Amino acid sequence: MKVAMTNAIVLGIIFVSTLIISSSVYYFLTSPISTLYIPIPNGSYIALNITGEDLLSMLSSSINRFEPNLSKKDPELNMLIEKLNKIISTNKEEYLFYYEELQKIYPEKYFILCTQNGCGYYYYTQSGLVEANLNEMKIDKPLILLFDKQTLEKLIYLLEKRDPSVINAFKKGLIKGKIRVKNFEIVAKRIAEEYGEH
Repeated sequence: MKVAMTNAIVLGIIFVSTLIISSSVYYFLTSPISTLYIPIPNGSYIALNITGEDLLSMLSSSINRFEPNLSKKDPELNMLIEKLNKIISTNKEEYLFYYEELQKIYPEKYFILCTQNGCGYYYYTQSGLVEANLNEMKIDKPLILLFDKQTLEKLIYLLEKRDPSVINAFKKGLIKGKIRVKNFEIVAKRIAEEYGEH
């Protein structure tokens, strides 16, 4: 009788522990673990929620999970950058607002932009993105961004339409591995400090 009761207690503890752990995992996966408040030019913010599931997806598929082929150039990349620079020139005030924000989270300015077809070296200025060469890179670990070509085109389209969903589209791209980043640690820290909940 005592053995049966002990077994029942042990089973009860295991069952309750399993439920608690399961609900904790579910809560972690589905509830926002962080909210970033991204400023927009009209003085308000876009709240970007990141759940545990989002974070795990980004860590498993997007953060430092690629080796870019830096020796191969994508000839179409400059055309996309040219299109982006045209959008910037027609929305100069808004771009200058985000230029100031970029200065806070990535003052190094130089970065490598890649698609599945190759890479290019760039830096951002008050006028837009400018092509650079490897010798100009003055930093050891520049930020490297790898975009699926279709995702990059979609983001440029959303920017052209001035669609605020571009921020969520970027987040979705990171979650699905359509956008990947390398050497992102310091930038992530600055983003959390600048736009996270205080």
